[in-house]
Amino acid sequence: MVHKSCTREVAHGGQTPAPSAAQTDRQGLLLLPPWGWWIYYLDGERQIRRRTGPDEKTAEAIAAQVNAQLATSAPTMFSFQPLPVPELCQQFLDQHEHVLRSSVATIRRYRTALNHLEGFVARSRGPVQAQDVDPDRFVRYLRTIDVAPNGHKNAAKRKLRDKGVLFILEVCRNLYAFAGKKRHLPPYTENPFTALAGSRFRIEDAKRIFVFDAQTELAFLKAAGTWEFPIFFTLAKTGTPCRRTSSAATAGGPCS
Repeated sequence: MVHKSCTREVAHGGQTPAPSAAQTDRQGLLLLPPWGWWIYYLDGERQIRRRTGPDEKTAEAIAAQVNAQLATSAPTMFSFQPLPVPELCQQFLDQHEHVLRSSVATIRRYRTALNHLEGFVARSRGPVQAQDVDPDRFVRYLRTIDVAPNGHKNAAKRKLRDKGVLFILEVCRNLYAFAGKKRHLPPYTENPFTALAGSRFRIEDAKRIFVFDAQTELAFLKAAGTWEFPIFFTLAKTGTPCRRTSSAATAGGPCS
């Protein structure tokens, strides 16, 4: 229940008071203008105080929900279990491998992308919790590293292209969405990679796309063999993806 006797008002411009001993031994609400309503309670031996918003009715509803969770010894809506980045990455990959049954190629690409995140946090002293990662600094780090395009250790290395950086950020966005669902991030924390991995990310160094002109296309089709010509001609004139062409050929039916 919400104890109205625990509610106090503080004048604007005053200092933020700490709840007294009489107030911290039970659940209640605290009004701190201009910051709004806060809920405070004891979770075991830990004193918790969280902001609920500017509206009293919303604060009362949240307090009632927290009290019900405390009464049943369930995790409260404000509780979370912080994890170091490497452990979170491993749980994310295990989820895709053993639960979602993602393809081997997908898991390999995700692991490669997350290796960059682990390499970034490994430069810090001690373990870095997931909520402490700075996405902007991570992007600047990605711009400085050299990678092998095919992943082979002996291949020539180069800087990551913009599309590669974007893919890594998209994987990190999925990683933090997973962390939020599993309560490994603080309550009401927004996904820090949502904005960076969005449509506003500019691709400035994409490879040029070579498009056949009419003369080059004719020369290409003339050079095709007997069994190659119908495949290349179908792809060129209908825009049919290669996977559909191969599936239709395997099934013995027409390409659609």
